[in-house]
Amino acid sequence: MARFKADLHVHSRSARGVIREMSLLEMAVWSSAKGLDLIGTGDCLHPERQQEIDKFLGRDESGFLRSLKHPQLRFVPTTEVAGFLSQGKSGTRVHFLVVLPGWCDLRKLADSLGRPENFPQGVPGYPKSAEELANQICGLVPDSIIIPTHIFHPENSLFSPPADHAGLEGCFGRMAGEIRALETGLSADPGGCWRVKSLDGKTLVSFSDARCLRELAREFSIWEGEFSYPSLRAALLGQKGGSVFATVEYCSEMGHFFFNGHRECKIMKSPVEAKLEGNRCPVCREWLSVGTLQRILQLADRPAEELGLVQECGWIQSRRLPCVPYRKMLPLWEIIAATYGIKGQESQTIGKIYQQALGQGLTEISILLDLEESDLRSLIPAPLAEAIQRVRENRYRIQPGFDGVRGKLILFDDQEMEQFRQMILFD
Repeated sequence: MARFKADLHVHSRSARGVIREMSLLEMAVWSSAKGLDLIGTGDCLHPERQQEIDKFLGRDESGFLRSLKHPQLRFVPTTEVAGFLSQGKSGTRVHFLVVLPGWCDLRKLADSLGRPENFPQGVPGYPKSAEELANQICGLVPDSIIIPTHIFHPENSLFSPPADHAGLEGCFGRMAGEIRALETGLSADPGGCWRVKSLDGKTLVSFSDARCLRELAREFSIWEGEFSYPSLRAALLGQKGGSVFATVEYCSEMGHFFFNGHRECKIMKSPVEAKLEGNRCPVCREWLSVGTLQRILQLADRPAEELGLVQECGWIQSRRLPCVPYRKMLPLWEIIAATYGIKGQESQTIGKIYQQALGQGLTEISILLDLEESDLRSLIPAPLAEAIQRVRENRYRIQPGFDGVRGKLILFDDQEMEQFRQMILFD
């Protein structure tokens, strides 16, 4: 059965904090270089994005939208939206991804929902509960897909504290039974989610939440079946006609909210440290932002040893639960930066090395996951090939992210990195 790689949770250049280069044309170029088969449009309710869709994408018999300049790549209309918690307080929202089957449904939904409260900035928020909003979307577009996003994020998520309004029922009320797929988020991985019994039977998926081009496909999901919208929907909803084969995960420790912390005071605590020392900032005495790791541990009602985790050829799966396997991966751009000690993510040097690596007709995903070690070392510069192999073998360290601060990847010691920097200067 054929397999396809999809990244559905992305953002457009119309949204806050997103670079202007996130146009559909540039996304098509980068998604093809990454090795994706399907990419979400992002922010499809925004008029500027709708104009781009109308101009640059065409209808396709698959039910997806076809990139006119990159015909091998398909788009699907997507947007992240926010509604108030069904049983929560005013101002508390939950974010979820909406995936739509076509252009006509997109227009119909945009007209019906009207202008969001925070338009055009941020995730579109509507003056409705998440239950009302989800019910309206499903009523207007019965074939739509609703996926709660970054479910352990400390704010605006399914399991954000406090616990008295967490979970599907607390967020979506009567619509909870219609929601079958959940996005783990960058700071969590399926292994942690499997410890929460309320997630049993749900399809766990991973997407990039990209706000710039290099972030595309830093997480993605692989589904089996036909390359069509009905097959994708069946896979995400756990129905006959398609299935999620695996997910590829950004290393959760690198996520912006893995550990507890306070960004302003540069304080970071693990769950163990928070338990022993308290969860207040020792500098200003404010409450620390609760990280995803602690939130998962708070909600876990299944011991880790009960999972029976095994790792085969890099893929992690449970021997005791019927769960979809996953694999951890770090984006090539970040591996390059860590290899050569380059701090600026916009560095032209990183871009040059990145393009050289892909210059052999390879995609980023094939380089990171599929290329045999012998081929990797013959086609990729030696320092970068060694770095990729270390990532594959989990031979690296990460200073965990916290309270909006991304983690730091450490692949080599100072002496090794100085040698690599000298190699760049020599080249």
